[in-house]
Amino acid sequence: DNISTVNTRVDHFNDYIEKFKDFLDEQEIDLIVLHLLYDFTFKEIAKGKNVSINVITSKYNRAIKKVRKHYKEG
Repeated sequence: DNISTVNTRVDHFNDYIEKFKDFLDEQEIDLIVLHLLYDFTFKEIAKGKNVSINVITSKYNRAIKKVRKHYKEG
């Protein structure tokens, strides 16, 4: 069911979130969690944070680049 799926995803992501704290700020982690873990669209996140979708998209893309760079170098 949906609840157990979310709980499994949260447990799996918790390990990553702890590692992300070493090289991402809270806002970047928040965007990744909202989008990947809770399946919010960029439009939904932008509306909830009262900013443009372009701001969310840019910040998310920067955060993902940092994640890729970290794991490519690590």
